[in-house]
This record gives sequence, structure tokens and C-alpha cells, in this order.
Amino acid sequence: MVKRILRSESSCDVLIVGAGPAGLSTAWHLRDSGKTIRLVEATGRVGGLTKTCEERGFRFDSVIHVFHLRDNSIKQWIVDDLFKGKLPLIDRVCRVWSFGVYTRYPFQANTYGLPEEVARECIEEYLKVLEHPPNKKVRTAEDFIYKHFGKGFAKHFMIPYNEKIWGVHPKQMTAKWGERFVPIPKKEDVLAGAKLNPDCKLGYNTSFFYPTRGAGEMAERIHAALPPHTVEFDVALRSVDLEKKIATLSTGERVRYQHLVSTIPLPELARSVRKPSLALAKNAKLLKCRPLPYLDIALNVPARQKYHWCYVPSPKVPFYRVTIYSNLSSLNAPKEKSSLCVELSSRRYNKRMLSKIIDGLKEMRLINGKADIQFVSPKFIKYAYVIYDQNHSKAVPIILKTFAKNGVHSIGRWGVWNYSSTEDALIMGRDVASKISNI
Repeated sequence: MVKRILRSESSCDVLIVGAGPAGLSTAWHLRDSGKTIRLVEATGRVGGLTKTCEERGFRFDSVIHVFHLRDNSIKQWIVDDLFKGKLPLIDRVCRVWSFGVYTRYPFQANTYGLPEEVARECIEEYLKVLEHPPNKKVRTAEDFIYKHFGKGFAKHFMIPYNEKIWGVHPKQMTAKWGERFVPIPKKEDVLAGAKLNPDCKLGYNTSFFYPTRGAGEMAERIHAALPPHTVEFDVALRSVDLEKKIATLSTGERVRYQHLVSTIPLPELARSVRKPSLALAKNAKLLKCRPLPYLDIALNVPARQKYHWCYVPSPKVPFYRVTIYSNLSSLNAPKEKSSLCVELSSRRYNKRMLSKIIDGLKEMRLINGKADIQFVSPKFIKYAYVIYDQNHSKAVPIILKTFAKNGVHSIGRWGVWNYSSTEDALIMGRDVASKISNI
């Protein structure tokens, strides 16, 4: 343990707040810039929400994190440089559980196996919108769903699933709620998926990289590649004076900076500002998100299903997604055992919910009963899903512009207040480092 030297005042060129993917990427891409850098992390570990925790021989990520790495420079950095070409590339195996059956993902291109009346309604309503597209302007997520998929797919998957994951009905969200991540199949794919059972490779994550020791291994490797003692642990941002460019840390130290790179949630950054403008304070109050309670579940039996994760749209089931970590890597669980993540639809978890959760897992044939469970570890993420309501597109640009003109770069999924991937966070870190280096 390195003894921390307490300082009352100091200065640096770049102060980075948060050692998640965005903050680590910023530090790594600035390492040879000649700038003086400090990276402070409020917890005792790097990784942010991509960290992997070990518990009684099982490994659990902070819900599922897989890496798509479509940007060539990011891919070369992570796969070739950090993992020496030994980062496993995995073909996605994903399912949807509805109406008592498993179907392939995406639901909108795989109605084969569903009850006949459900499949028929989905296909007929889909063909109607192709022949007679709605004239209504697409303003909400609900409009987007009806336009591209029709009433059947909306009713049986899109509306109930998205209401479970976001915590609000799609009509309360704008069309930018996550359309980038929603596969829009061609007509021939939809029709083929109704008659056969093809393995239709649609979507942004048909294959992905995943470290053998859990998603958190990526952050740990980036940290190991940084100069020693780059990350200062258990140090948080307490307040920021935008005019004077002084950040006060939880240790009491005042740091004068040229650039502040923040990866903490945008509302928290706004609240840390001393004497904020009325516009900043007002718009920060408009930001909304959905928290996420979830369960890490260790099983004392091997995984009973072969998929990596499964979507569960039914409102009757208290969770919306199940991930089988031990199917992503055999090292995530002891031999002949397995590990799950169950993401809950509610905003809170209490033990009274467990029996209904177990019933859902039994129905999905993931467990035979409670005896299969070695232990359950409840977890909670305060900031999980940004709500793209009508205020989002107005408030976020104003807040980010206010910070940018004062030398504050807010980046990362929660720093820019959006729905994005781990790779996006790595790209944001690279890009802000390039910007700072050229100033």
C-alpha cells in the first residue's frame, strides 16, 4: 500500500475523475503527451461499472459487459496491445423467453416456435406497416416501434420489454431512446424467421470479445499499462469552481487544473459546481434515469441452458434479462457450477421477491428448484438507464456546453448522459485526450 501524501493545494494540466473505461482511456492516450496528469477514483478499484467481483470462487460482472470493438485503433489497442491477441472472440448465442418457449434473438426476425396466433399477428401487422407506412411523424420511441415493426411485434415484445428495462412506457421517451441498438430486419428476414428456425445474425453484437477472467480484466490491464501510481484510489471529487478552475477533492486538497475530464454522472458533476448558473442548475434537475437492482446468483450445478443471455418481455416475470456468466467464460464459476445475473424490472429488491424470481428461473428451465442455488447476492446500480424523455435533448447540450467553455470535458456513458457501449467510452477517452494534446 502506497502511503498517500496529503496536500492542501496543487496543480496539474489534466485532472481526470473516475477510473472507469472512459477515464482510463483518457489517461492511457495522454501518457506520452507531456501533460501532467492526475486520475482520482472514488473507490478502491478501477473499472467503474465494468469491474468484475469475485465471491466464493464465482466471478460476477456489474451486469453484462461485452466488447464489440469495431473501431480499428481501439480494437488494436485492446486486443493486440493489452491482450496480446488472446482476447476471445465469441459468437453470440442469445434467446428470448416468451409464451413459455425460447425463440432466437432478435424477436422481430424469429417468430418460428411461438404460438400460432402470436406469430400470425406479428407478421400480419408487420406487413401492414410495410404496405401502408404510418403518416404520423416519429417523435417517440413508441412511434419508432410501430413504424418499423407494427402492432404485433410492439404488443408482444417491443413495448413490454422496453417498459421493463427503462421503467417508463416508450410513448414517454423520444425516438432517440436507443434505436442504434435495435435491429431492423429486412422483409425477407422476417418472413424466413416465421417459417424456419434460421440463426439470423442481426444486430450490433452478433459477435463480441470477452476476457476469460470477466469483463473487469480489460480495465485491470489498462491500469497495469499506465505509469505507476497514476490512479489515486479512494479519492472523490467534492466540488468544482468553474471560474477559477479549481477542484476540491474528498481529501480536502484543492487542485488547480487546465483541463478537468469528468466521467461521473452528469447530475453529480452539476451538483458539485460551486455557485452554478441558473441555467446549469435548472437543466441538471431535468435529467432522469432508471436505477437497477439485480441479483448475482451462484448455482451449485452446471448451466442448464447454453445461451449467453436471454430477454424476458413478459410483465408477469419480475426480471427482464438473465445472463449466464459461466457460459461467457468457464473461469467465471468453479467446475460443475455456474453463475447468473438476473436484472430486475422493479426499482428495488427485497427478499419477498425471491420466490417469484425462483419461479421464473424454474419456468425458464434454468434451475430445477431452490436447492440448485448456492447463494444469492443482491446488487444495486444507482445510474443504470438514461431516460430519453422530452427534456433530454434540450437539457444535455446546454449542460455539456456550459462545462466545455469552462475547460471541463464530461465524457463516458454517464458523463454525456446517453445509452452507449463500453467501446464508446474508450473512444470518448481517446478523442478527448487528442483534443487536450492539441491545445
